[in-house]
Amino acid sequence: MQSKKINSLANQQYLLSHSRHGFEKRVPEALVMQNFLDQMTALEGVTEQFCANPINVMTEKHFLVRKFFLSLGQQAQAIFAEAHQESNKWLLDVLGPLKLQINEHKLVLEKRTAALTEVHQNTDLLKKNMAAVETEFKTLHNQSSKLDQLLLVLMKSAKSASSTEPENPTAITI
Repeated sequence: MQSKKINSLANQQYLLSHSRHGFEKRVPEALVMQNFLDQMTALEGVTEQFCANPINVMTEKHFLVRKFFLSLGQQAQAIFAEAHQESNKWLLDVLGPLKLQINEHKLVLEKRTAALTEVHQNTDLLKKNMAAVETEFKTLHNQSSKLDQLLLVLMKSAKSASSTEPENPTAITI
């Protein structure tokens, strides 16, 4: 029952990663604990056979029982160690693809962050350049206004000078 619950949690994690972050939709490998259950059931059967055996019922139990249960304990430890090892392998197998997708997603986010930072820096540089251009534009505009005023003065001078000159420029007055 616990392995089914763990499988369900792993599946929920995959679905959550898919829906929230757009990761590839996957179905995790099932955690199968049947081998563990079969081995523990076999130990139970051996224990029942030992206890039900008429020879064991009639013999001195102190040493026999102690030896049997030490052997049984070692076997149970070995079964649990194997189940632990299989569970860790399953966990690595299930989390491996998810970790890989997380690392890929992290790299993509870092690249996007770097690009946004560069855009931000370029925006700041553009604002500085725009401010410099606007300042230069104001300076040039002021110079242009002064040149226009000077041109008007020159044109008025030229107009007034041309109205005071004789009409026939080739005629010389003595």
